[in-house]
Amino acid sequence: MAPPPPPPPAAAASPTPMLLALTGLSTFSDRLVEFFNHWNSFIRYATAISDDLPPLPAADQPPNLADVAEPESTTPHSPVAVDEPESSTAPNPVAVAVAEPKPAPVPQPEEPRPNRGGDPSAEHMGRICERMGSGELLRFVISRMGDLSWLLRAVPPALRRAPNPAELVLRAIGRYYIRPGGRHTEAACELLLLSYVRAGCPLRPGQEAGDDHLRAEAREAALSWRSRLVRSKGRVAAAAANDARGLLLLMAAFGVPVEFPSQEIFELLHAAGGLACAEVLKCSKHFLDKLRDVVAHMLNRGIYHQTVATIIAFELQDAFPLSAIATCVIERVGRTKDQDSQEQHHLPGSDLKWGAEC
Repeated sequence: MAPPPPPPPAAAASPTPMLLALTGLSTFSDRLVEFFNHWNSFIRYATAISDDLPPLPAADQPPNLADVAEPESTTPHSPVAVDEPESSTAPNPVAVAVAEPKPAPVPQPEEPRPNRGGDPSAEHMGRICERMGSGELLRFVISRMGDLSWLLRAVPPALRRAPNPAELVLRAIGRYYIRPGGRHTEAACELLLLSYVRAGCPLRPGQEAGDDHLRAEAREAALSWRSRLVRSKGRVAAAAANDARGLLLLMAAFGVPVEFPSQEIFELLHAAGGLACAEVLKCSKHFLDKLRDVVAHMLNRGIYHQTVATIIAFELQDAFPLSAIATCVIERVGRTKDQDSQEQHHLPGSDLKWGAEC
């Protein structure tokens, strides 16, 4: 029998797949070791970052969330560092970048500052006053006339922020007292005057009496307003309530002209609506000083009823005690009765009457 044929040559290569598998396993093990080495390197980088985080905020500033979050943005670069061979002498680029002192943030002029009172509209109006935008201020007030309660709260503090509040208000109202505009324009001008008085009539810093040219302009305005009332109504006492109130507020804001008659100031007070604006006018010191002269003039004329109401409304009892006024009234009434009795006894035919009655 013939011997069996020799095995084919391919049979000798049968151990090759096993060797390839062993070689691949060895390569995978090497890669796994390399991965763990890179992972340990990454852990060391992260530890270095966390150790360097506390010194980031400046000593005189509170921590900034943006600054704290900034080192996290460097983590995407960590794969680049992982690919490089580990070196104990090379400085850690991530740690060096974090440890560098950051420059102090430059304060922005307007945006970072919080709104005063948390109201952006009030802050906008305050900025208008700061740049003395009289026309812009009037237009802004007209646009918000539907919310009077907000304006009464927001306008006085905004006016105090102006470099020269008196000039700002006087320029804003213009000459509406001679040429009245629309209903909203008149109401806005009156509200600006009222708010200026409620703010305490603030002046430019460093001045106690105000600018001479502003006082002269306000005096001319008050007298021109009075002239218009006399021409249109015949007398000041017949003025409409809004006209009387506006003129009073103008004089309370900038002073009462010496040429203005005391009697007409008294009439304006009652034409303005029964002393309804007394609470605002009491904020003006120079108006109260003038009002004392007006009250004294009216008492000397024997006008007690309305004068006493004015004294009570403006809290002038210290200067004009009501007990003294009551005593004066009683004495005057007694003298009047005595005069009437004497005149009646001396009437023609009075003796005959008294004789017939007896």
